[in-house]
Amino acid sequence: MTVLPADAPETDAAAGIALAAARLSAEPVALHNAIRVEADGPDAAIATITRLQPFHKGGAERALINGGILQALMERAMRAAAAAVLGDAPSRLVSLDQRWLGPVLPRGVIARAEIEGQAGTGTVLLAATISDARGGPRVRAAGVVTAVNQPPTSLSPPL
Repeated sequence: MTVLPADAPETDAAAGIALAAARLSAEPVALHNAIRVEADGPDAAIATITRLQPFHKGGAERALINGGILQALMERAMRAAAAAVLGDAPSRLVSLDQRWLGPVLPRGVIARAEIEGQAGTGTVLLAATISDARGGPRVRAAGVVTAVNQPPTSLSPPL
């Protein structure tokens, strides 16, 4: 569901996501964890692991992808997708609610995030899924991304 300002052409939104994806892919955490982020249309982004490392595994005696890596994939995809609304403003993930539907195998892992709506200026609501080589969602998540200069919202978790 695309929720863009009425005067923003979809090409501008996709370009914003592509720029954010490139920036997020070049940050130290993404480089260390071998995470690549890409645009996936005018209101969505995907994050993938480019080369599997031993530290990516951690569940079920190291046969599955570590939950922290999966969260990093979702965070990267959500922040990139939010750039369709936020533009190139620095952003932060302020809320992440996850539902684990099954184990995630270390093959073909993809996190895909898309915009679900907005909650005021500078706050974007997103949905994400993680799938693996078997297809189908293995994790579903909802998240809130805000521009860094935004004050916390009522959607932000209490500290």
